[in-house]
Amino acid sequence: MALPEPVAAVVSRYRDQRSNMTTTNTEMDYLFPGGRPGSHMTAFWLTKRLNQLGITRLERQGALRHLLSEVPSPVVARATGYSFDVTAARAALSGTDWAQYAA
Repeated sequence: MALPEPVAAVVSRYRDQRSNMTTTNTEMDYLFPGGRPGSHMTAFWLTKRLNQLGITRLERQGALRHLLSEVPSPVVARATGYSFDVTAARAALSGTDWAQYAA
């Protein structure tokens, strides 16, 4: 996935320094590798870690709303892994109308 700068630089630095890259996990492509070789971090552990860092559910929802005001919901769904229904519903709740956008 191509990311715009300066986000691309931050993600690249993180990828090169990420933890859980044990000797059995060195070729893992996951940005957030899990505790077991060949697996990604689960939603539960990612949520737990974000909360530990002070990034609450309310803040994540606010970031999603902001993203949906800038980008059509189908694009957000594909990029983030949210379902199309969730992003469309969140966009509608925030008053964003991308009805003319061709998915």
